[in-house]
Amino acid sequence: MRRTKLERIGSDYLSVGKRVAALAAVLSLGLGGAALGAQQQVPPLPNPLRWHPDYGLYTSQDGDTLVWPPGTYTIGSDRIDGNELGRCFALGTAADFGGLPPGPRHPRTDLTIVADGVTLVVTDPRFRVFELHECHGFKIQGLTVTYDPLPYNQSRIDEVGATDFVVTLDPGYLGFEDTRFVYGENQPNGKRNFGVPFDELTTLNEPDLGANAIHIKMQPVELGGGRYRLTPIDADVQYLCGLEPGDKFAYLMRSDAEGGIFRFNRCDPTSRPPVTVENCTGLASGGGFVQLIASPSVNGSPIAAEIRDCTVTTDHDDRLVSTNSDGIRSSSSRKGPLVENCTLERMADDGINFTTKPRTFLRYPVPGIFDIIELDEGVPVLPDDRLQAFDPDTGLTINDLFWISQVLVQGSDPEGPVWVKLNMPFYGLEENDTLIWILDASNPDAVVRDSDILDHRGHGAIVMAPGMTFEDNVVDGSSAAGITAANIYTHNFGNEGPVPYDITIRGNVVRDCGYATDPDLQSFWKHQGGSGIYVAAWKGASAGPTDFPSAQDVLVEGNTIENWDTNGIYAVSFKDSSIGPVTGNYNAFSGSYPLGSRAIVIAAPAEDSAVLGADARMADGLEFAVTVEYYVSQTVVVDVPSILVEAPTKELEDLRP
Repeated sequence: MRRTKLERIGSDYLSVGKRVAALAAVLSLGLGGAALGAQQQVPPLPNPLRWHPDYGLYTSQDGDTLVWPPGTYTIGSDRIDGNELGRCFALGTAADFGGLPPGPRHPRTDLTIVADGVTLVVTDPRFRVFELHECHGFKIQGLTVTYDPLPYNQSRIDEVGATDFVVTLDPGYLGFEDTRFVYGENQPNGKRNFGVPFDELTTLNEPDLGANAIHIKMQPVELGGGRYRLTPIDADVQYLCGLEPGDKFAYLMRSDAEGGIFRFNRCDPTSRPPVTVENCTGLASGGGFVQLIASPSVNGSPIAAEIRDCTVTTDHDDRLVSTNSDGIRSSSSRKGPLVENCTLERMADDGINFTTKPRTFLRYPVPGIFDIIELDEGVPVLPDDRLQAFDPDTGLTINDLFWISQVLVQGSDPEGPVWVKLNMPFYGLEENDTLIWILDASNPDAVVRDSDILDHRGHGAIVMAPGMTFEDNVVDGSSAAGITAANIYTHNFGNEGPVPYDITIRGNVVRDCGYATDPDLQSFWKHQGGSGIYVAAWKGASAGPTDFPSAQDVLVEGNTIENWDTNGIYAVSFKDSSIGPVTGNYNAFSGSYPLGSRAIVIAAPAEDSAVLGADARMADGLEFAVTVEYYVSQTVVVDVPSILVEAPTKELEDLRP
């Protein structure tokens, strides 16, 4: 059984000792080694802060350290005109901001902002706080950001009908009539407002609905006394059966899907990491707490951005969410990032999401020559970049890895169309359709460690980064899977990232995740959404082994999985991979789970993969500790030399034909 929120408050839940130690470490940092140039004590800041404040940013020089005076400052919203979103702290070229006054805001190199004791209160949820383009070696520490009003509202569900439901707004939140909320069947991606139901007792996502959201079809009808009648869009009426009077409901103002508190674009490294966010706390809107875009890009040797000792939380126990999107999101970076010793709590989407947009194959130069191709605009490319392609008709990976041997023709825009020569002739690409990922610009070698990822609407972490290491974290209370090492979008041929390659998931505690899986959903969503750890990509039980994208070189060991909804670890069609103790650390399983669940399920494994053991002694009531199923080649050896097991009736269930 899942614990209530009060039952979960303890040292194992919040990792208090770790956070106290981190705070002590931060307090001892001071400014030692922070500045490469002058230290500038900024005079008292104006209040409220406006579109182009000085704050020392505009007059700063490369290498400066700006010390902001402690205090609480509001951020005015006078620079929001229609759909043009304001940014309070903006550095970059004039072109980055559409030439808006007061003119160019030049990028900075090795600029440090010390904001210990500084709190920013954002007065319009659409306001973007930091947006920095090509600011290299930027560091900020000690800042706290909050929102007033909040970028969402929350209410109590009073009545549930066949096509609508009635809610009463909680005191102190924006009403549904606020013009910054958006409704309708076909909202643009940047304004995908939606609502999320929460269980009355646990204040976690409603278990019967999973991570699904309810989009509101039309302007809610105000009934008086803070009561409103809400009508879901036609496709979401089905979710009304999962709502109950007394449940809570949060409606999210996602009016800036690319926003958030910290948004860094094309910030390349110089003498230090391109971006360091340290010991910062806050709520978030739009794109989440930290969003890294093509950072670092193609200049210099890749150095990972660093996010350390940061906390994103609701800061009030009765608040349902802390962000309108992900906690930390990195897109198309050539290194990292490093996320260390952070606490990410109650995201309205995923805790961690490392994603990459693909480039589209356009054409061959002449028929019959298949090692020279043109790519559409997208992530910049370099010689020796590793590539991964998806068939547009099936969403499956094409062949194994291949790479660029030479960049032939590149225009002045590094993100524009480009002709490249491949290391080998390549067949099976479909012109103007096939999606190609640049693996070396897909956040390679990212690291997430020693962090708490708690109570999310979506996944604890979605890992789509080659060379990713995810270790020694606590993932607790994600309604979907705790850790997903997969491109979960391949089932509908989406384009958020490559299938994982060279992934290590080690030493994590994954607790109470996947609880919200809808048992009526198709098997893809049921298995990947309800597992503690999910690896690869699911295409359905009727497919053959060649129909699966394959995660490759994946190691899952030494993790503790407590309480899951479908299976503890669910791995599909992985190559050269192991679930088990390469270094002697078994994956351990315990707690509660549904009838028929398994500690480990391996479906359609490819060559040279193995389950090397599991500790299921605390998983009372399992029929099998390990199940191997679906179209497994007879040449695949599933080696289970040592399963530590007492409760399961059998150790291994082998369903190979």
